[in-house]
Amino acid sequence: IEWGRIEPKEGQIDQQAVAYYHDMLREMHAHGQTPVITLHHFSHPQWIAEQGGWENKETAEKFARFAGFCAKEFGADVDTWLTFNEPNVYLAGAYLAGGMPPGKKNPIAAFIATKNLIKGHKLAYRAIHANDSTAKVSFPAARKLNSAPFVSAAIRAPDADQRRKSSPSGASTLRTWAPASASSFVQ
Repeated sequence: IEWGRIEPKEGQIDQQAVAYYHDMLREMHAHGQTPVITLHHFSHPQWIAEQGGWENKETAEKFARFAGFCAKEFGADVDTWLTFNEPNVYLAGAYLAGGMPPGKKNPIAAFIATKNLIKGHKLAYRAIHANDSTAKVSFPAARKLNSAPFVSAAIRAPDADQRRKSSPSGASTLRTWAPASASSFVQ
């Protein structure tokens, strides 16, 4: 569910977008599909970007407000929520490698954005559970950051080339800070 589509201007809910997602969920259920909803998939509203994006600590509260709205509005049709899609890839690409908006290459900005995004996850988790105490809420993290070349080049560990040569697959991997799949839920 795209935040910028639901709330294109701060505090303004687009009812056509809400109806679109209700229709989508209804069709999924009609075809025997179980929705797993992601609330942030590498994008947020333009007004959030204009306010500093994830470097602005207020973004966490605004994201939680959006998550709470979605849980209340769509929760009858959704049991599983992912607050962020691969936050490690988003943060590395947006704040270290500069290959994704806002296009920064700044480790301090990356640290601030990471701190605020984690807070956003925690607050969104609570907001979703305030509407549905049995909801499954988590986020998947990419296990191989080098799957995106612009990320790999920017954050590869100093010994990555040596590890790649000694790895059976030839891949250089970094450990992530979150569950590796959507099936690992925070309870």
